[in-house]
Amino acid sequence: MGDRLRIVIVGAPGYTGAELSAMLAVHPGAEIVGLFGSERRGADGKTELMSDLFPRLAGVVDLPVRAADAAAILACEPDAVFLATPHEASEQLAPKLLAAGTVVLDLSAAFRLKEAAAYPKHYGFEHTHAPLLASAVYGLPEVAGDAAVLVDPYSIADIKMGIERVLSDEALRLRCSEQGLERAAEFSWDRSAEELYAHIQELAEKNLHS
Repeated sequence: MGDRLRIVIVGAPGYTGAELSAMLAVHPGAEIVGLFGSERRGADGKTELMSDLFPRLAGVVDLPVRAADAAAILACEPDAVFLATPHEASEQLAPKLLAAGTVVLDLSAAFRLKEAAAYPKHYGFEHTHAPLLASAVYGLPEVAGDAAVLVDPYSIADIKMGIERVLSDEALRLRCSEQGLERAAEFSWDRSAEELYAHIQELAEKNLHS
């Protein structure tokens, strides 16, 4: 039991949260210790199990889905918390969890951009935690290169395989961490744009002569 990572999933009743629950529930390196929905969940006094909401998870994920609350999440003593929540919810909840020293994996776009001023235009809300944007890591193939496990975002099977690889391979995690720092130091958006433009030009020339 001690070798398994204690996982909390916030936004479990949504599609992404449900798929993530199903994947991690059968992973030998993970133990789901808490499932949470929105802050309003349970306001009517009813407690629902994850398997009540998703019958296919009966006998696999039978934990109750509770209202999202930072104190309740931290009480689960998680090693990592997945936020499968709307952007605005992640933006408010992540800082509280990070302040407690918890690893947060946010599946929304709440920390995707580096400029707080860009959020109203692109995501429709004011970002109130600008300092965290500088330290948040958002994975892009152009940035990550071989310092990450890249998966097809539209393939549940591929995402599952990627999560399993990272959870079960300590050497891979260490390699990605070390190479990630190297890639971050080398990466340039200007150079990336130039390389992309050159590639497009090359393709265009080939099409002209074909």
